[in-house]
Amino acid sequence: MKKVITGQKPTRQSSGHRMGEEYLDAVISELTKYFSVCYSHGAITSSHPKNTFGAYSEVYMKPTIVSSINITTDPDIRNTLNKDSVFFEHQIHYVKLDDNRYGNVYSPNIIEIMVDGIYAGVYVPEDNNLFCSDWTHSMYCINVFHDIWPKIIKALDLKPLENKDTSNVIPISGGVLIGADPEFELIRNGKIVEASDLIYDDDERSNPIGLDGSGDQVEIRPKPGSPRKVIKNIRTLIKEFSDEYKNCDLTDSGDMYPLGGHIHVGIGEKYYPPSSLITLLDDFIGRPTTNLSGEARDGYGDLGDVRAQPHGFEYRTPPASIFGNPMVAYCSLEATRNLCNKFFNEETFEYVLDSERDGIPYAQDYVKYCGLTEKQANYFVDFLYNYVPAKSIRASWKLPPAEVTEEEENTSSNVTVEFRDRWASSARHEMNLVVEQIVNSHIVPSDIELHMVFYGLNRNRGNNASSITAIPFLVAIESPPYPLWRGSYEDGDRTLYIGLPQCRRTENSITETFRYFIQNSLINIISEDIRCV
Repeated sequence: MKKVITGQKPTRQSSGHRMGEEYLDAVISELTKYFSVCYSHGAITSSHPKNTFGAYSEVYMKPTIVSSINITTDPDIRNTLNKDSVFFEHQIHYVKLDDNRYGNVYSPNIIEIMVDGIYAGVYVPEDNNLFCSDWTHSMYCINVFHDIWPKIIKALDLKPLENKDTSNVIPISGGVLIGADPEFELIRNGKIVEASDLIYDDDERSNPIGLDGSGDQVEIRPKPGSPRKVIKNIRTLIKEFSDEYKNCDLTDSGDMYPLGGHIHVGIGEKYYPPSSLITLLDDFIGRPTTNLSGEARDGYGDLGDVRAQPHGFEYRTPPASIFGNPMVAYCSLEATRNLCNKFFNEETFEYVLDSERDGIPYAQDYVKYCGLTEKQANYFVDFLYNYVPAKSIRASWKLPPAEVTEEEENTSSNVTVEFRDRWASSARHEMNLVVEQIVNSHIVPSDIELHMVFYGLNRNRGNNASSITAIPFLVAIESPPYPLWRGSYEDGDRTLYIGLPQCRRTENSITETFRYFIQNSLINIISEDIRCV
């Protein structure tokens, strides 16, 4: 399959655009090629300026329908898009010709736009106005937009605006900066454990070595720079981790916890890349690596996963596996940098996807467009087809293996803990202290396995609702989502479920006093349960 993509200079949002929701920004650079004013959830005035794009904008008209086009979505989109989707919601009102309540109503000749046979908007050729349904409502709708937009341009024969103002072009001196924040599973004594059991990230995302938002994974946050500099910074941080946590290692297997290998592109300002640039990144980086994600990343890291950031944007599709190997990590970062630089310099990309090798580019195109040497390109492609998870990140980055002492090797606890839903790292830390206190109290018989599950209650339960009573802070609710106890002491295991409200799972919400009451409540509950057996 051959592809031809033409780059474009990065542009910032113009003040002339009225944005009802943030997702219009995701496609603004593509729209401004053809329209001078873009709306989302706005009201189109009676003047109806020319060269206007309006998504889910309220517009009244007495149109004369001259023709209709039907855009067919690609199969993957079509399978999830249905007639009830928010994508098709609109506020385009056809006023009857004999209805004079609206005064001098816009009365143009229009082309009706259908998507998979469903009404999705109108185009006014004489004014170059396109009023459509809710194409920019969400990231899901944006994905549909990316699929249909090239087809819309062709079907309507849209022409780029002439003498376009270039004052909104973002200047990039010296090329883009590259950054990354790979996530890894934590290994202690040969087993994958929750990272929050060991690492306390008191100020999320500011520490060079910290926790992912869920607290399950270790996140490495190197300083940005050139690809070589970032690779050097990553190795330095992995060495620091190895020095501080001598008995621990990291892995990129991703079978227990989802592991992202996000790549950051810095251009000096917040920016959402157009679909054509996203396609390039997907073809050369995302699609070739998505099958290396591990079992736990299901639903994360889909193709086209991009997030605007104050420094530029973050490409979130790649898995952490690209950072399990220093050479592959370098190739991925170097490819991203060169693809972006060439795209922003308005170069044209012509490449072919190898249908016999999962539709990824040929090695020579990695050389031509990604700035890799022939040796690097072949190494990268070979890695994709012979990938084996890095059981030891320390070993992959040429660092000494983790130490295991005899005492640590033989130490185990019959009390384990699990966190479900989202918890701030500080909240996890405090709850782990509670579990530690329960272990130290020896109230659980040594021949019994106790598993403690801390989960979240929906915010509609209130701020003081819980699955347990911990006066004066919490009141037990009726019909919690999980029973308090599950399992049997007779079978040698027992699971205790503790549900806490959302406000208590956020940063700095669990005080020492609150933890004390939770701790005493759980000790009483466990003790009472043991006595009843």
